[in-house]
Amino acid sequence: MILQDGIRAPGDRVWLDLPNDGLEYEFIETDNFRAGAVGNFRFERQTSSLVRGFKHIRNIDISLEGGGFAEYWPAQWLRTRAEVRDSFVGANGYIADLSADVVAHPFNDRFTATAGPRISFADQQFMESYYGVSPSQAATAGLTSYHPSAGLRSFGAGTSLRYKWSDAWTTLGFVEYTHLANIAGQSPLIDDRGTQEQFTVGLGVKYNFYINPW
Repeated sequence: MILQDGIRAPGDRVWLDLPNDGLEYEFIETDNFRAGAVGNFRFERQTSSLVRGFKHIRNIDISLEGGGFAEYWPAQWLRTRAEVRDSFVGANGYIADLSADVVAHPFNDRFTATAGPRISFADQQFMESYYGVSPSQAATAGLTSYHPSAGLRSFGAGTSLRYKWSDAWTTLGFVEYTHLANIAGQSPLIDDRGTQEQFTVGLGVKYNFYINPW
């Protein structure tokens, strides 16, 4: 279950937010483009949750990420978006997420359906945080050491369906599929003790807060 919220002034445009988007604040906005600051958090990594979990690999606390985003609509039915974020709490390193979604209203304007591809890149520090295995960790955990490079982290696709009950309340369901690419997938944490295929299924509620400007 996810809970999204937004704070805006009456009359502001309500942009389409998808479950994999970070929490953003736009500084630039036109009819089909917006850009600004974005934040995100990543749940802690508990190595005991891996298949045949082990205790000698460092857990990662909840990771906080901050950076910028840009979103462009080439057509009313097509949304493209890019986020670049730096992990400054928990993990380390930069990650870039790119997505594109076809947007449709299958029944009426209250329903919004989306579907499209996802791709993610990361620098070496980020890859090392989540997929690296140091020689000392390898010796105690019974794995081979692994030092991943920067590059393609994952690719996949996502789809969502939402229903707008009112100007304030919206509910949605979504499915996201992620395949960890070779750099991440070849890590012993994934290849030996985990899986390259990741699925996320969820339900969410969004509530918009409207405030009057000064």
